[in-house]
Amino acid sequence: MDTIQKRLQKKVLPILQRHLTQQKKDTATIRSYVAVTIAKVIRKLPVDQFKLHLQKLINLIVVKGLREKDLFTREKARKSMMKVIDEVSPRFITLIVQEMGNNLNRGF
Repeated sequence: MDTIQKRLQKKVLPILQRHLTQQKKDTATIRSYVAVTIAKVIRKLPVDQFKLHLQKLINLIVVKGLREKDLFTREKARKSMMKVIDEVSPRFITLIVQEMGNNLNRGF
């Protein structure tokens, strides 16, 4: 089981993280199905690694999606965030809100 978790971290997660955003002209759109897939993969990791990767995922969604000026991009990022929260369970909502609060300085 330990080797499977290591392979998930070393091989699968980096590939998924590269495909999380889709570049269009000057904006990056979040792919919600990739975000949910990452959430499903990190759920299989030990709790400390899960929290670390969840923070990274939330950080990417906030920085690449919720900070954008384009309304469509922000809306897709919000939907992605909701799907990720639904996937990882509401008991991690405090961790998610803290991470969002750290990254969104204005208007949050």
